[in-house]
Amino acid sequence: MEGPTNGHRTFFVSGSTDGLGLRCCNQLAESAPAVTDASKKRVIAIHGRNPEKIAKTKADIEKQNEANAANFEIISFQGDLSDMNSVKKLADDVMAHFNEANPLDVFMNNAGIWTSKDGGLQKSACGKFEQTFMANVIAVHILLKKMLTGPPATVPKKIVVTSSGGHKMHKEPIDVDNFNFEKGEHSPSKAYSQSKLLVIMLEVAYFEKGMIPATTTMLSFCPGWIGTNMGGAKGRDINEANETFTFATSDKYDNAGGRPIYYKQYDADAEVNPQTLDKEACLRVYDHLEQVCKE
Repeated sequence: MEGPTNGHRTFFVSGSTDGLGLRCCNQLAESAPAVTDASKKRVIAIHGRNPEKIAKTKADIEKQNEANAANFEIISFQGDLSDMNSVKKLADDVMAHFNEANPLDVFMNNAGIWTSKDGGLQKSACGKFEQTFMANVIAVHILLKKMLTGPPATVPKKIVVTSSGGHKMHKEPIDVDNFNFEKGEHSPSKAYSQSKLLVIMLEVAYFEKGMIPATTTMLSFCPGWIGTNMGGAKGRDINEANETFTFATSDKYDNAGGRPIYYKQYDADAEVNPQTLDKEACLRVYDHLEQVCKE
């Protein structure tokens, strides 16, 4: 496990009550550097949908890393990514807590869903959007835009987005009028691959619109097939998955103010979906998401 090198102190990890998010939070707690001033402790902000599960996760991380307890603090945020109003409140809560006097250093967008194979087209909690589109795309845009458009001192120094090589499987040209699959066939794999492609395109749009400050690195990565609740038992052992932690804590991948890079595990991937290279298409995705978020 590559150790921290960038000195960041405050971290937010969405979807951190299980899987890769939980794994990363434990690594952040375990590796928190020794401090003598309590105000310099590493702050790890966990997030989940269920309050009881959030509380249990907090207690479990503290217990698992009690030998280093003097050097980190766990705080928590609740938000249902399938509900737009809940996501907007989550974004407001995060930015209210991490202010100019106490900025958020690293925002890790780890949360994501893959809908049930036999569930058909499922609507989000607010009933307006296909579930994967809401949780994996709309929620991400609401959170990231909130981070990027706050007071300059509050914009995270690094934004890390967990993505997937599955974005390359979306071969059809992006159709902003069909993100909800009103036309054609819906499947969990189509919804998932589309969602991962759209978020990478959003990152490009943020860059093209000049929304990424010169002090902020934004990147996305595919961790590979991991044995999580979503990845299934055949995936790589989650205890071998260090990518989320490494991208968050190492300065090796810093590219402040630059065009967001997509990584296949630790290597920059030259074989991204060609649609991510289409500036106008990326801007159309952004404009459509802006309209969607006003509904």
